Amino acid sequence: MRKTFFFIIVIASLLYSESCRKDDVCSACGVENPQENLAWLNTWLQSCMCEDIYQYFFDEKEYIIIESCPYGSDPSKEVFNCNGNLLCYQGGFGGDCPLSNAFWESYEERKTLIFVHRYY
Repeated sequence: MRKTFFFIIVIASLLYSESCRKDDVCSACGVENPQENLAWLNTWLQSCMCEDIYQYFFDEKEYIIIESCPYGSDPSKEVFNCNGNLLCYQGGFGGDCPLSNAFWESYEERKTLIFVHRYY
């Protein structure tokens, strides 16, 4: 059963390796293809294995939130502004995230997946 589950995860990751397909317009922080055209995000992704990248607007500000692979027991979320400044870290059995409860209350329903990064 475990082998079947792992096989399904690997195949699904390969098939859906990018959310921004070539026929979609994918932009965030004022650039198209932010995973390639935001230098800080591109550099960050080169050192990672498995992340989902989200765009989120809250209080008229734009954020990039990087969630570690959702398959772990306590996935992390790292919140960045468009300049690449880390604003907070949550999860991963710890973290410091002083953002308001209101920020997180609407996050799940209002976030937009802009890129899925799988490197295995």
